[in-house]
Amino acid sequence: MMVQSIVCFITAFLLLFSPPSGIAQSKKIAAQSVDEHARSLAGFRSENLDSLSKLLTKNFSSDSEKVRSVFVWVAENIAYDVALYTDRVKFANVLQHHKDQSQSVAEVFKHRKAVCEGYANLVKALCMHSGIRCKTVEGIGRPKKNAAELHGWNAVWINGNWNLLDVTWAAGAIDTRTKKFQKSFDDTYFLMPPEEFIKTHYPFDPMWQLIFNPVSKKEFDEGKYAADKKSAFHYADTIAHHFALDSILQLIHQHRRIIDFDSGNHLAEQNYKSLVNYRENQKMNHANDLASRAVDDYNECVRIANEAKQKRNSKILIENKEKLMLLINQCKSAIEKAMMIYEEIVFTDRSNEQILKMNYENCKNNLKQVKEFEKYLEKYFGASEKSK
Repeated sequence: MMVQSIVCFITAFLLLFSPPSGIAQSKKIAAQSVDEHARSLAGFRSENLDSLSKLLTKNFSSDSEKVRSVFVWVAENIAYDVALYTDRVKFANVLQHHKDQSQSVAEVFKHRKAVCEGYANLVKALCMHSGIRCKTVEGIGRPKKNAAELHGWNAVWINGNWNLLDVTWAAGAIDTRTKKFQKSFDDTYFLMPPEEFIKTHYPFDPMWQLIFNPVSKKEFDEGKYAADKKSAFHYADTIAHHFALDSILQLIHQHRRIIDFDSGNHLAEQNYKSLVNYRENQKMNHANDLASRAVDDYNECVRIANEAKQKRNSKILIENKEKLMLLINQCKSAIEKAMMIYEEIVFTDRSNEQILKMNYENCKNNLKQVKEFEKYLEKYFGASEKSK
């Protein structure tokens, strides 16, 4: 029977095609007892993920066994959604721009069918419920010659290291004759060594290759896996740094890495510029808030001074000396911080440059005015002290 290996579309970057390469199977753990336990829970119908994760992992002490149990259960109990896959292939240019709720964890768990995105989401959720760090990885899957499409898989944290697995390809295949999904468990891609995994799976973010010699998109297309290339970076340090960043910086750094290893990915380049501009706008808004607070503080100082002048009552200034000097110091500090932030902002285009320049000049003028008012107050309070 002729079968077609499963690949799928996810809401990601670009659809790119690649030449063939072979794979090597790797077994990481003695799996028979784990597999039998996972298969014994085939009748589990509750929609409570936490309950299932506990049942799947309670008999095992090692994380590798727990992950194996999750892997087997998902592969054996989630059917590949051939109809959705067909629609995604047909309408790829439209669908890749929209979030598909059918691939959410809740929907996949409820209906027991998915494409790669849903498979990976469910594995991640079950691992996280079991206390195991797990990441959904997006990229390109190439199971055989001229069959490269957008795909999704997982990276899991086991015994202090990241490992790779693809539960979609473990679940079975599409019969090319009947166009129906044929379930057939295959654990080839369970914790496969990264050096082998890269031959069929190209992650958009190169750090998820989990190799010290990451290959470029061009090298992947050409079937070159850079075994003799000088080490490019320490992926473990890069991943650790990635998770220490806030969500926007994570995306910015991620897109920068994508561009560095796939110069033809124009969508990633556009996203990178948009993200950088978004981040710089956040910084400018923060600086604007500081400048606005400074204006409020200065206006309060002016209000007190005007009240004293209108009432011809110098005691008003004397009684508010401490408040006035505090407001002046707060005002100067806020303006100086705002100016420092403005100086650090770099947009990827000129759309906001004029506003940035205007805001900086306003701060500069305001700071000059505040300092002049500060000198006036210091002189006034100095004279008042002498008159005492």
